Amino acid sequence: MATRATVAEECLTAYEDLTQRKAYKYVIYAFNDHNEIIVDQKGTPDASHADFTAELLSTECRYAVVAVDFKRDGEPQSAIAFIDWSPSDAKSQQQTLYADGKAALGSMRDDACVEIYANEPEEVEYSVLLRSLDADEEDVLPNDGLPETSGETLCLSSLIWRS
Repeated sequence: MATRATVAEECLTAYEDLTQRKAYKYVIYAFNDHNEIIVDQKGTPDASHADFTAELLSTECRYAVVAVDFKRDGEPQSAIAFIDWSPSDAKSQQQTLYADGKAALGSMRDDACVEIYANEPEEVEYSVLLRSLDADEEDVLPNDGLPETSGETLCLSSLIWRS
């Protein structure tokens, strides 16, 4: 019988810091050796999508929440994407653990505007986040949607990605 996953308090704190205080751009979660979901990585508010994917993409399964700022009808909006990263080459036992453990994240998943299950790197590209939030395809930036790192706010007709 599988052991029920637990969620470390730090996960909820980091999630609230991301959603309410805008302290992070993203939070990546992983299981520790005690079947507990813990914070694995946190991205600063000025982190880019390239920073996010560099930390998320590996042969290990992970969960992540990422803040996406955008405009709808000219008004700034913010959305949270929940990503279930389960790469094709991950061990099947780990894939099962993450599939079963996702329910323990409860409100983090419930509050997300969009949930993405991804097996391949292409499924967490910047353009996928745009499409998941119903942004138009022409809003995708050059260079695979990676923002410049000038420190300015990059505005698109449907999306703002703080770089």
